[in-house]
Amino acid sequence: MDSSFSGTASAAQHERWRRFAGHFVPETVGRPGEEELFLKRTLVSANRFVFQKSIREESLAGMGTTAVCALVRSGKAYLCHAGDSRAYLFRDGSLAQLTHDHSYVQELVDCGTITVEEAEHHPQKNIITRALGVDYRLDPEFTSVAVHPGDILLLCSDGLTNAVPRPQLEQLLRTGSFYDLPDLLIRAANENGGKDNITALLLGVEPLEVHHG
Repeated sequence: MDSSFSGTASAAQHERWRRFAGHFVPETVGRPGEEELFLKRTLVSANRFVFQKSIREESLAGMGTTAVCALVRSGKAYLCHAGDSRAYLFRDGSLAQLTHDHSYVQELVDCGTITVEEAEHHPQKNIITRALGVDYRLDPEFTSVAVHPGDILLLCSDGLTNAVPRPQLEQLLRTGSFYDLPDLLIRAANENGGKDNITALLLGVEPLEVHHG
């Protein structure tokens, strides 16, 4: 998609997008080797539905949403995203970003115009270049990474990463109970003055169970 746009959704609209997106996750995933096709088709289908909804309902006109999704199987995490919602890998106490933002500011970083540190506070940080619902076409980005038992995947919106710096995220992930972490992360973002919609989803990688006959 060639165009860029900027905008925010109300809490009510954000919840509607979440419900819409849930309709496009099939009950069964693709066969091994079809992970990229499966995840891209899911986001493309969701995009078309959201786009059609936005042109039919005046209250949703011009609205869009970012998305990130993951499929973990056989020691690998397969990721697909559009926009600046991110996937991170937390391993051995350190957090690594796995996805590449689709944003104007990220393009400035990529071409060396500004630094990563300058990007954090850039006034045009909210301009994204890919999103669900703003065009009938969508080209989601796919990547994959090897994962090991004990790893944690964090999928989140920019409402979390804009409000909670990486050192604080790492500290919370190191010390918090796994099942309490989503609430801890969202609470930290709100306490830091977070003004955007905040989403945090965690996936823990566990050893494969071995069943003996």
